[in-house]
Amino acid sequence: VNDDARELLELGRTLYERLGTVAGHLDALGGALRRSVTAYNKAVGSMENRLLVTARSLETLGEQVDSPMLISADAAQVRSFTAPELTTEEHPAPTTT
Repeated sequence: VNDDARELLELGRTLYERLGTVAGHLDALGGALRRSVTAYNKAVGSMENRLLVTARSLETLGEQVDSPMLISADAAQVRSFTAPELTTEEHPAPTTT
């Protein structure tokens, strides 16, 4: 009976220590979740109160400005690298017509 009682007492101590460890992990997780929620709420507030207001102003301004002319693919000229360090025989720079 004494051996069983000692084993039960040891298991109880181990369980208590492990519960404390898990409680510490849960406490840390709860703190992280609170910080995450706070950061998320700040981001949503900033989006609605600052960014969206500026975007709306930009949209209103865009109505007053003429649309840019489209450039055809043939008219667009892409600049190629010309510096020897940036061009190699293995990978020649693309040419434009």
